[in-house]
Amino acid sequence: MRDFSIRRDLQDIGLPERTIRVLEKVQLLIDALEQLNTQGGAITDLETATDALDEALEDANLSLGSLDTRVDVLEAAADDYVLKAGDTMSGALNVNALLECDSLKINTAPAAAAAVPSTHTVAVNLNGTVYYLLASNV
Repeated sequence: MRDFSIRRDLQDIGLPERTIRVLEKVQLLIDALEQLNTQGGAITDLETATDALDEALEDANLSLGSLDTRVDVLEAAADDYVLKAGDTMSGALNVNALLECDSLKINTAPAAAAAVPSTHTVAVNLNGTVYYLLASNV
């Protein structure tokens, strides 16, 4: 009940005990309704927060699902990729932009050419300095 007692006042005005009990129950009902009303706002806030969490979870699941799909594609094509270190690639490699490397090794034996003049040059940048490799098409 509230912080004041209505029982004494009701007895003083001569109301029967049965009526006083009914009024006390009405008072309890009013208190309960007021608590429900107060808690209703909190419940609405909780429902809003739950909806936001559900939406975030759905977004996360979509992100994880698409990530899993992309990983599956990479795993299925694992033979198509070269590891960052220590891996070997066979077949042609087409680089359409600048290729930078710390060293260059070509595993092919040079063919000896006797008294053939160079007909072409290829510019190669070695450690910031441009050099020209001589080549011949004859």
